[in-house]
Amino acid sequence: MLTESVDFFGFKPANQLLGERASNEAYCMSNDQGQYLLYFPSGGVIQLRIPRNEYNMRVLRINQSYWMEPKTVKYPGIVAAPHDEAWAFLIEEIK
Repeated sequence: MLTESVDFFGFKPANQLLGERASNEAYCMSNDQGQYLLYFPSGGVIQLRIPRNEYNMRVLRINQSYWMEPKTVKYPGIVAAPHDEAWAFLIEEIK
């Protein structure tokens, strides 16, 4: 599902964009097109340090293969993955 939405080969590790992150709580990748992928293996809350702007955010509930309703959000700010299960966030800068 997620691989159909982005080109993984254009992304690079970017954990330096995550603040207030516990060990193995979340992982981040980014590309040059203003896209960010976040992965939470078991829920969690982090500070996402990306340029101040509005972004489209899509959230994938991995264990159930279900995309949540997309939202427009402002960052930098807090990203919270609910529940103790795996989540992926696709955050795309609005140009």
